Parts: sequence; structure tokens; C-alpha cells
Amino acid sequence: MREHIGMPINEAATLHRTDRTTVSNTESARSGVSGDRVRVWAANYRCPEAGYVDALADMAKERGPYWWDEYRDSLPDSVCVHPSPGRGQAKGGTRPWARAVACCT
Repeated sequence: MREHIGMPINEAATLHRTDRTTVSNTESARSGVSGDRVRVWAANYRCPEAGYVDALADMAKERGPYWWDEYRDSLPDSVCVHPSPGRGQAKGGTRPWARAVACCT
């Protein structure tokens, strides 16, 4: 979608409030994406084809839940749990850690 409208990757990263690596990894399927993110990015790109966006969002749901999805709604915003293994481990983003934080909040 981004390339179709001729948007540079740096502009897309700014629009999505992320970095160009995240945009690149998402576009090339090196990292997972949620159906919600698909919809937000499509809206940011002003994609007029709702059926196309729905199909992409449905495909994103097929990835299955990750371990942290169980805790997504129970952790306060102040807790930083990154879903990517490298960053998540550094921030304490392990299953036991998330379970402990969820129980204490």
C-alpha cells in the first residue's frame, strides 16, 4: 500500500509513530502484524478498498496468539512488554514476568 501511493518509508514511519525498520520488517513479513495494525496502517495510507483491508486483517489473525496476547489487556500502560523476543527479554518480557505483573496490578 505504501509503495502504491508513493510514500517514502521515513514518512510512513513518522505517520505510524514507529521507525523505518519496523515498517520494513512488517512490509516484508519478517515480523508479525495484528489485524488492528493492518487497519490503522491502511487508514493512514487512505486505502479505499475495504475488502482488501479486511482480507489482510483476517490473514493477520491467522498467525495465532503469542504468549503475551493472554496478558495484553491486563497489563497497565506503564509496563513495557515488547513482543519481539530480543527487546522483550531485556525488559523482563518473559511469560513468568508478565504473569507476575498481571497478578499484581
